[in-house]
Amino acid sequence: MGKYQRTAPGMLPQQYRLRHRLDFKRMRREGRKAVFRLAVVIYRPNGLLNSRFAFTANRKIGNAVQRNRARRLLREAVRKKLDQSPAGFDFLFVARRNMPSVTLSEANELVDEVFERICRLNSSTPPQQISYKGEGSS
Repeated sequence: MGKYQRTAPGMLPQQYRLRHRLDFKRMRREGRKAVFRLAVVIYRPNGLLNSRFAFTANRKIGNAVQRNRARRLLREAVRKKLDQSPAGFDFLFVARRNMPSVTLSEANELVDEVFERICRLNSSTPPQQISYKGEGSS
């Protein structure tokens, strides 16, 4: 494909995805944790103009079908609320045990609550563009 790749319907656009191992390590090391009923959210400023997201579910959630459902619910809820997300953060959503049994509207409420809390806790100056030269290749 060309420079501009199309995103399949229902997928999170590529510029909003947190994908590299180094970024995940940095999230675990430097990120702040916020605990919610349906998920634990680890977040940190990323120095970019947009936010990036990742979704995980460990085996405590259940079998592969349940873990995938939990990730899909979180991903879809975030995708619908991208325009409301605080700019300049990396978010790692870790699903909790009751996540696979909720509805999409409950997942949307969770994402609203996460964005509201992050905005309230971090109402500071807007992020500035930072170059990540030498930190892995993409």
